[in-house]
Amino acid sequence: RNAIVFRVSSEEAATAQRIIHELDRPKKSSRLTYTITDMDAGKRVSVERFSMIATDEYPVTLKQGSRVPVATGSYSSGGSNSAGVGVQTQFQYIDVGMNFAATLTSDAAGAQLKSKVEQSSAVEDKEISGVHEPVIRQATLEGTSMLTLGRPLLLGSLDIPGSTAHLDVEATIELLP
Repeated sequence: RNAIVFRVSSEEAATAQRIIHELDRPKKSSRLTYTITDMDAGKRVSVERFSMIATDEYPVTLKQGSRVPVATGSYSSGGSNSAGVGVQTQFQYIDVGMNFAATLTSDAAGAQLKSKVEQSSAVEDKEISGVHEPVIRQATLEGTSMLTLGRPLLLGSLDIPGSTAHLDVEATIELLP
C-alpha cells in the first residue's frame, strides 16, 4: 500500500510532513541496453541490442526466443494400427533464446547493475530410445557491476564450445527525463 500512519502532536506534524515529503519522490527510470556481439575468429559476425526501461530498485526482465517441444512420454490409448494411431505423446516445452533479468540502483554518475543474462539454443537432435530429442546449449552470465551513464561496460564474454566463436555482453544505461 505504501502507506504511513503517524500519530503525533501538532508540534511534531511539521517533522512528519518533512519525512513524508523526502520519502515521496518518484523513482528514477533509465533505458538499459544490452549489446550482444557475436565474434568468430576475431571478426564481428553480428550485433543484437536488447533495450528495456528499468525503474530504480525494481527488477525488470526481458525474454526473446522460441519454445522447443520435448517428448516426455507416450502411451497407448487403446487400439492401434501400423500407422501408430492410438499412441498419444506428451510434450513439455523449453524456452530457448535470450533472457535478461536486471535491477538498477542509481547514483549521481550512473548505477549499480545486478544482472543475469542467459543464452540458450537447440543445437542438434539426438536419438534416445528411438525418439529424437533436442540438445540444448546454455550459457549464463550473472553479477553486479557499476555502470557510468552513456558508457558501455563489457560484462563478460561467453565462449561457444566446439568453435572459435564467442559472445561479448555489454550494458549501457541512459537516464530518462
